[in-house]
Amino acid sequence: MVHLLGSRRTRYYIIVSVVLALWLLLLLLLFGNELGELQGALLKPLLEVSVPQHPETYNDSTFPIFPSLGETKFSAEPDLCSNFPLEWLEKVQVVLKTGVGQGDKNEAHLTSVTSCIRNIIVFSDVPERRHDREFIDILEGLPESYLQHPDFSVYHKQRTAYDSGEPIGLSNEGWKLDRFKFLPMINEAYNMRPNASWYVFLEADVYMFWDNLFRFLNQINEQEMHYFGSATAGSHGRWFAYGGAGIIVSQGLMKSLVGDGTVLSEKYQEWMLADCCGDAVLGYVILDKTGVKVEDLYPMLSGDSLEALGVSEQRWCNPVLSLHRMTTDSLRSLWYWERTRRAQKVCSSSSTVTQADVPPGTTSIFNPSRVSTASPTKYTVPRFLGQFIRRFSGKRESLLIDMCAGV
Repeated sequence: MVHLLGSRRTRYYIIVSVVLALWLLLLLLLFGNELGELQGALLKPLLEVSVPQHPETYNDSTFPIFPSLGETKFSAEPDLCSNFPLEWLEKVQVVLKTGVGQGDKNEAHLTSVTSCIRNIIVFSDVPERRHDREFIDILEGLPESYLQHPDFSVYHKQRTAYDSGEPIGLSNEGWKLDRFKFLPMINEAYNMRPNASWYVFLEADVYMFWDNLFRFLNQINEQEMHYFGSATAGSHGRWFAYGGAGIIVSQGLMKSLVGDGTVLSEKYQEWMLADCCGDAVLGYVILDKTGVKVEDLYPMLSGDSLEALGVSEQRWCNPVLSLHRMTTDSLRSLWYWERTRRAQKVCSSSSTVTQADVPPGTTSIFNPSRVSTASPTKYTVPRFLGQFIRRFSGKRESLLIDMCAGV
């Protein structure tokens, strides 16, 4: 009898131990990050001996810099740039890379998303003027070796047609020519604005959410070398920032890249002439000249179109900085909507939102970098609880903002 009791007690202890071990394993799988952070928070006062000059994480919340005009009753055509922070034009130099074949898209861009950028630099393949903006022919000064390349032949044809007043549309030849603009535009942008803190390179079908962009850049030291973009695989294991998502370069990197007078289109002309893609060559050049690799900001910097923008765990609660493949209509309509939409109270502890209530530019907290565009608030729901509900409720279209902001 004693032996039987002992055997049952042993089995009981084994079963309890297995159950506890499984629970601990489940907790580690679900909340390993949170437990690590808790341990770090408890040990920090004991271990911390100095504060690093440049923290590895960014602020959990930021204030709007270029907020929506809200539900103002407009008696006439509204001035959508009325509250644009002009001081940011001293910090951020916006560069639009385009071509003469994108006339309608250029028109839409300059009257919508870049209409507030008074000092915008526009690089193209034909010198022209639109909406008081000067279009600079960035290809005109390239070395003779470029002019002899087969893909460059359309350059002279376009110029002749433009001078004759003939219409010029999009073409595959124009796309091949576009790649030659990347390297000279870096040199010229720096020559024109050597003191800018940031250089933001856009294409004619890229939409940028300025408030989110400014709030993001406001948290980063521009004197450091940064090359931000949507990372795309290139050749020989190298990565580059996809031009269709927008490319962001810091002053520190620009100084190291061309501040010494290096003319990139001359030094790296063999690379440029041999490769199909200018954004890829730019990434290789930055890596070769400075040793800096692209810092991936996808899905914030996105090469996706507005129509293809879905809701997923990767995107949920990440602020959107850019969209790609915008049509002329979507450029104008999204711009008007963004500037006049109803201002929403983000991260309210008592309200819920649906998928339709969370448009691009209003969500918060980029994980793991913790870049946020949310208004400051006191979170009342623990972060791990928000993660638990997101993973297992199956109702991602309706979440407490507190939970959303806490992940």
